[in-house]
Amino acid sequence: MREPKLIETRRVKLTEIISENRMRPVNELAVDTLEKSYNELGVLIEKIQLRKVAHRDGVLVLMDGSHRMALAHRLNWDDIKADIWDCNDDQAALFEVDSGLANAELSTLELAIFLAKKKRIYEKLHPETKGGVAGGLARQNSASDIVSFAKSVAEKRDISERQIQRLVAIGSSLSPMEVADLNKMEKPVSLAVLQDLAKIDEPIIRGDVIARLTDGKASKVNEALEQLNPKKKSAKNPKDEAYSKLFQAWKRTPKAVQRRFVDENKDDLFGLIADGEVTHASN
Repeated sequence: MREPKLIETRRVKLTEIISENRMRPVNELAVDTLEKSYNELGVLIEKIQLRKVAHRDGVLVLMDGSHRMALAHRLNWDDIKADIWDCNDDQAALFEVDSGLANAELSTLELAIFLAKKKRIYEKLHPETKGGVAGGLARQNSASDIVSFAKSVAEKRDISERQIQRLVAIGSSLSPMEVADLNKMEKPVSLAVLQDLAKIDEPIIRGDVIARLTDGKASKVNEALEQLNPKKKSAKNPKDEAYSKLFQAWKRTPKAVQRRFVDENKDDLFGLIADGEVTHASN
């Protein structure tokens, strides 16, 4: 496979740059931080990264630098400094993923999505590693980067490699629409919530749960599930319950015992029958 090639570095007009289908939405607080840094230094240290897409008439598509682009628009710049690359779709996607994963400010949800996409793209580029990524990658010298990267991510965030694997599973299970909905939550979604969501196989149910988490009707997955499937509590009449127990006991009683009971309690039984006839007649 042909390696990505840096074509040139130059200033590019903002109107020439296409920013589409970004994995991570722009965070205005991050743009504020960039603006403070720019005001102090008077320069943006890092260049944005663009891909020149040959099969789309050479349009320039953003691979990395959404927040720097947002700052440029905020400051009403006409252009911005950029590296322009020649690469294919998978390489461009991997470039965005790796750039995102290097960001320590990723939320747990974003980390899960980026790691899952990293795994998916890498397996496409290296099919020999699929179906046993840890062992397969370890056998491939060319694949050592993803192994070491997973370790570095785990160390940077003070989480285990096992948790990295869980995050990959979570990121692989969520649809783009579900991710967009989870990003609307007032507070960043926790790892525990993401793990519980990944256990729900039915997309419709998971979508309903996410909707309840997003609008604040529930704070946990189990709470949302209980709201969607409330346990029906039958408000039984105490007299009905007593009758049911008596009837079941009577049905289980041998005939000889039933006859003895009637014989010993016939006065009470006849009295109850008479009361019933009087009540019925008065009605």
